[in-house]
Amino acid sequence: MKDLVILVAHGQLPKDIPTELRTKYFRLKSKDRNDEEERDFRILEKRINKWPRNEKNDPYWYSVKTLAEELRKKLKFMDVSFSFLEFCEPLFKEVLEKACSEEYERIFVVPTMFLPGGVHSEEEISECIEEMKKKFNKKIIYIWPFKIEDIVDFIFNYIKNF
Repeated sequence: MKDLVILVAHGQLPKDIPTELRTKYFRLKSKDRNDEEERDFRILEKRINKWPRNEKNDPYWYSVKTLAEELRKKLKFMDVSFSFLEFCEPLFKEVLEKACSEEYERIFVVPTMFLPGGVHSEEEISECIEEMKKKFNKKIIYIWPFKIEDIVDFIFNYIKNF
């Protein structure tokens, strides 16, 4: 049996989303919605999540995809996938659920958000992992938080290059 690493990134809107869609999305996202608005919001959210991505219109998406590809080369004995919490596909919850339904022995979840204190890393990802552990009885290992001293070393060594 193989292991899997799932990179989890935040996600963002692509640059070529029309302004009126962006405006409507954030207007609906930021308010209490009635049933009709909720339906409109979900339709719009799906449309945005499925928006075609590439290096030019979403360099963040492209960078996360590239990070996964490069990590896959180093972790030859593991599968590697990537996911996002919002704004674009593949969505983390869907990737994790699919992985749990497959024959992976262990699933390692690694966020690209390194510092403790964020709602996504501290709450949303953790809650999703716990939900999937209960649902599938899988070994899911959350590689987080990163040690501050490791982050300092990484930044320090990178600064030395300049």
